[in-house]
Amino acid sequence: MKNKDKTAMSLECKFEKTSYLDVQLANGQVLLPENSDGSNILEVPIVFTPRDIEKYSETIVLDINGLHQIEIKVEGEGVPFKVELDKQEDQVVDFGIAKLG
Repeated sequence: MKNKDKTAMSLECKFEKTSYLDVQLANGQVLLPENSDGSNILEVPIVFTPRDIEKYSETIVLDINGLHQIEIKVEGEGVPFKVELDKQEDQVVDFGIAKLG
């Protein structure tokens, strides 16, 4: 996020964490105006960890300065795990002689 205004703005996230979606934005976050070098950028991680094989849809609401709300629609899909070996020659691994215990 960038603040292209001349004054700082406060951000509040009106989304409650679920078992599969988390918006990592601290409440009361302040975003300063953008510098000439563009260094005032706020990155907000959105962590999606699906628990089931299904489609997910949520709306994240951001409140700016307590006056304006922005809705962000997030969609994702849980898919079955597919684990494959990078090299087929690693299919069998010899650990050598192992001692009991």
